[in-house]
Amino acid sequence: RCHAASVATEALNDIAKMCEKDCKEKEQAPHFCPAAAHALLKKQCHNVAAGNVDENSGITSFAAMHLQSLIITACSTAIAASDQAELPSLQRAGLQLLSALVEGFGEATDPESTDNELVLQQYSSQIASAVRHALTISTPEGEIACEGLPQLFAVGCNALNVIAKTSIITDGNVHRRFARALLSSCSNLPS
Repeated sequence: RCHAASVATEALNDIAKMCEKDCKEKEQAPHFCPAAAHALLKKQCHNVAAGNVDENSGITSFAAMHLQSLIITACSTAIAASDQAELPSLQRAGLQLLSALVEGFGEATDPESTDNELVLQQYSSQIASAVRHALTISTPEGEIACEGLPQLFAVGCNALNVIAKTSIITDGNVHRRFARALLSSCSNLPS
C-alpha cells in the first residue's frame, strides 16, 4: 500500500507538471478538470463510434475520471493501522497523496453540480477525518515521541495547510476541531 500510494503521488505530480507545460490553466486540463475530462472523453467516444480514429487516437484515461478511487485510497491509507498499531510510513504516503489530490483538484468544480460546488466537497468528511487522524496521533502516554509519529504529524500539518488554501471544507466546526487537535498535539511534541 505504501509503495502504491507513493507511486500514485509521484504520478499525480508528474501529470500536474505536464499539464502546466501543455495548458495555460491547470483548471482546464482534463486530468484536473472533471468537466473537461468528461467532454473530451465524450468527443473521443463519438470519434471511435464514427470510425474517425488512427493509430495515435482512441480513448484516453484522465486522473479526473478516477478521483473517487484516488480519494478513497488516499484517505484509507492515511488512517491505516495493523493490530491497533499505527503505520506511520504508510499513513504519511496516504497524506502526501491526499495533499497532491487537494492541490490538483482543490478548485475543480463538480460537473454534476448545479451550484458550482467544488468536486472535492463531496469527500470533505473523509478528507477531514484523514487529516485529523494525523494531527491527533499519539502514544497511550499522550506523547508523539513514538518512531515515525512526529514525521506523520508534520505531514498532517502540511495537508492541513493545503486544505486551508481551498474552500473544500466550509464547516466552521470542522476547522475548530482541526485547531483543537493541532493545539493539543503541539503541547505533546518532544522538546
